[in-house]
Amino acid sequence: MENKNIIDDNVISIKLKKLENFKNHPFKLIEDNPDMEELLSSIKDNGVIEPIIVRPTKEGKYEIISGHRRKKACELLGIKEIKCIVKDFTDDEAIINMVDSNLKREKLLPSEKAFAYKMKREAILHQGKKTSRQNVDKLKTADIIGKNNNESGRTVQRYIRLTELIPQILKLVDDEKIGLRPAVEISYLTKEEQNMLYLCIEEYNCTPSHDQTIRMKNLSKKELLDKNSIEEIMNELKPNQKEYIKLDSQKFRKIIPRNVTPLNREEYIYKAIDFYNRYLQKLKEKQR
Repeated sequence: MENKNIIDDNVISIKLKKLENFKNHPFKLIEDNPDMEELLSSIKDNGVIEPIIVRPTKEGKYEIISGHRRKKACELLGIKEIKCIVKDFTDDEAIINMVDSNLKREKLLPSEKAFAYKMKREAILHQGKKTSRQNVDKLKTADIIGKNNNESGRTVQRYIRLTELIPQILKLVDDEKIGLRPAVEISYLTKEEQNMLYLCIEEYNCTPSHDQTIRMKNLSKKELLDKNSIEEIMNELKPNQKEYIKLDSQKFRKIIPRNVTPLNREEYIYKAIDFYNRYLQKLKEKQR
């Protein structure tokens, strides 16, 4: 049995090897960022001031509810034990507390919010079923979640829709290349349609507007969305764009080397044109 060093009535010291990350934890642990560096410096100078929250597992270990970053910082610093508060949470209570504690962070990726909100919604709905609470539905649950996190229930629902995106497009949302509202429309496309859209985004190095994603969604409902219709929509000139030249992708694929990625094709074409112009200039000089 674990030899626990009692610190006070509520806090105990537990070895890191006895701690497990929360299952399907939706929040990313990024070591190389200013926040983690600041946390490392604080723990190195002052130790872990605020104990982490854990719950016991059937295997005799402890699952982290709140404090994944603090535990990681201790690992990086070579600290073997950490102060913990042990709570006997049910599965639903554990999910709700885990999500709420992490949503307090200032900087969260859309994907983190998406999966966290979804986990919390499912836990609340599950609690409602177990207790026979009346009128517990997804919309009202979203309102509850939003109220606790200073967001509307509709915004919470939009974030949850992001969990239907393929990973490549979800990353574009995290990278702020696609906004929340167009991303929500894309989430209604089938996975095959999303893959076709992503290949088009790569090939033409552009992302769809909200209006374009709405039209794709409508075509998808009618089972009329295919590669050609996606390319046709994506190649439209947007109001905030300058005029550009449309090239036949089938033709230039045959002349551009395979090692040139879709995102580098534009630069390759510019260099090729520049090289050709200089070649013509040299020919003219020789003919004088």
